[in-house]
Amino acid sequence: MRTRRLWTRSTLLLTILLPPQQSAAQSSGTEAPRARAGVADSSARGLLPAVRIIGSEAGAISRIPGAVSVIDSARLRALNAVSIKDAVRAVPGMHVMDEDAFGLNLNIGIRGLAARRSQRVLLLEDGMPIHLGPYSDPTAHYHPPVDGLSRVEIVKGSAQIAFGPQTVGGVVNFVRSSPPDRPTARLAIAGGSRAFQTARLSAGGTWGGRGVVLDVARRRGDGTRRGQAHQVDDLSLRGVLPLGPSQRLALSAGIYREQSRYGEAGLSQTEFDADPFQNPLPNDVFDLSRRAGQAVHELSLGRGIMLRTQAYAQRVERTAWRQASSSADRLGNAAYERAFGCAAGATSVDQCKNTGRPRRYAFVGLEPRLSVSHALFGADATLETGLRAHDETMRRQERAGTSATARSGPLIRDNAIDTRAGALFIREQVRAGAWMLTPGVRVEHVRSVNENRLANTRNTDGYTEVLPGMGLSWERHSASGPSLTLLTGIHRGFAPPRPADILNPIAGEGLVQVDAEVSWTSELGARFSLGEVASLDVTAFRIDFDNQVVSGSLVGSGQRFVNAGRTLHQGVEIGTHMALDRLLGRVWPSAAGGLGGDIAWTYLPTARFSNARASTVDARQSVLGKRIPFAPRSALNVGLGWQLRRGASLRIDGDVVGSQYADDLNSVTPAAQGRRGLLPGYTVLNVALRAPVVGLASGPIVLTAAVKNVANRVYITDRQEGIQTGMPRLFTMGIELER
Repeated sequence: MRTRRLWTRSTLLLTILLPPQQSAAQSSGTEAPRARAGVADSSARGLLPAVRIIGSEAGAISRIPGAVSVIDSARLRALNAVSIKDAVRAVPGMHVMDEDAFGLNLNIGIRGLAARRSQRVLLLEDGMPIHLGPYSDPTAHYHPPVDGLSRVEIVKGSAQIAFGPQTVGGVVNFVRSSPPDRPTARLAIAGGSRAFQTARLSAGGTWGGRGVVLDVARRRGDGTRRGQAHQVDDLSLRGVLPLGPSQRLALSAGIYREQSRYGEAGLSQTEFDADPFQNPLPNDVFDLSRRAGQAVHELSLGRGIMLRTQAYAQRVERTAWRQASSSADRLGNAAYERAFGCAAGATSVDQCKNTGRPRRYAFVGLEPRLSVSHALFGADATLETGLRAHDETMRRQERAGTSATARSGPLIRDNAIDTRAGALFIREQVRAGAWMLTPGVRVEHVRSVNENRLANTRNTDGYTEVLPGMGLSWERHSASGPSLTLLTGIHRGFAPPRPADILNPIAGEGLVQVDAEVSWTSELGARFSLGEVASLDVTAFRIDFDNQVVSGSLVGSGQRFVNAGRTLHQGVEIGTHMALDRLLGRVWPSAAGGLGGDIAWTYLPTARFSNARASTVDARQSVLGKRIPFAPRSALNVGLGWQLRRGASLRIDGDVVGSQYADDLNSVTPAAQGRRGLLPGYTVLNVALRAPVVGLASGPIVLTAAVKNVANRVYITDRQEGIQTGMPRLFTMGIELER
């Protein structure tokens, strides 16, 4: 009933977006305001409004008060990426933890923050949040397929206060492709090793300013381990409708479905040593379906005033049936055999039962944003302000399966969680000559109610956080020479607690209320550019947590998440692009033709616990000064691209990730269960080729090929629930057609 009310409210929210249409006479003299960072970026050719958090016009990046990166469509095509993680790992400050071969689960860590399920990153799709529960369960089990994107935007630093609720690590916005200018149909088909198959059909166009595009895609393949097959279906429909000279409406809807034989439990050390690609739990399955809708209304009020209103809604149903939660759950363990009802003397998991975790998530939200260009003490300024009303529900259940392949069973846990949140941000951007000052503040208010429907108990928690921020930059640009931007900033970072795992009102359980995670993040950096010849971004950062939230097992608690006290992350990130053909052309004339290089490096010398407490590995030792688990000291991506004859291109990318610890005592020797011990560093090489077929009247045809993990390197990516093995070598070949 609660979920139905949510979706009824979402329908009402959409009606709010549609003010009366203005006539040409009423709107005459309206001027389009300059697009700003975090404000709708649209053009006369019909781009969907409000899908970007970084403008695409000249100088947009220079107005961002902090580190920023954009992966454009050309880069996405050149990578021949199997999943979005192939592109994101080439961004300074980012660390991607591979959990499965094809990126079904997106695990992004920023600046040493935990990567699992991207919990410290705000994920957006066309400006809309896409976590299961942005406030109550900020975990990522969905992200749009990489071949349906036009670009990816990453914002860090004080610019985050314009978004929320996560403002700790950064914001990643996946931008779907807009309707094409003319009627166009595109078909892309690819296949490869590990039973990989993918097909995508996109068709759309623009007529009289009215644009529409439909994307339909299917992807199939085997996972990292044997028997972990998956199928993903994605359908999206997007359109833009002009409502007069000064306003437009964009509508989008999407359906996504994942069916996979994937479980979260990793391998023990013995299992990994014997066969790193084996699957001890062949009966585990995971199923997820997602439906989402978004409406964005953009209204120009003239005189540099723009109002953009977004309404969004999402519903996700996911179910996992598993015979283990980690590598500690194995046959021969008496506790495991009791919990899963294994037959006496069982020699196979087929003789044991399972558990199911059906969950339902739904949220709706309304978010108007106002941008006003004005003068302040003789300087150019832009005031940005926005509100958010957000309502989400969650139903978490657990069922006891009666066999190894059961898909139903008695209900043993039933929690209903309602969360209501409101947010306000205001930011002023003042430009005086070469200087730009950007002060702002965000306020988040959250109230959650967790009801245990089996025990008929409930807990309520609420909090309000005030999150100030400040950015300062100086820039010097030249039309024909070098350009330089110096920047610094500081802001209050925030990540809401998770009532799904913290406020768990089970009779007899002790509860420890977990506070929202807050931090101070500061940056000092520079952007240098030699036009199209070379660019260099360098940013030093520091994240000082008051009460970082960590896994309960890390600090000896039976509760899933707890506050671990103070922690400190600090380091430097470097990104550079070089047009090597121009730099080397004088001494190597044959290099002319599009030879370019990219480097993204994150160096994190400090990621440590800053308060004294006993280690969970050995209570006689303190973790003070120990390195935070799963925070590699170095993550390096090096790319080399070569534009060959007749439009063909070759790209080589290498990922070099440093070693990591898996526990708070920084153990090096692997434990038998595989959940402790060093994760050795590794290097992975990828190659991608694109070759257009020219001279055809039917339209552009492009042949593609790629090899991921060329050397077939075997490496460990995670130990939290046991050892997860990195993706083995993968070959793909495909064809792209356009009419």
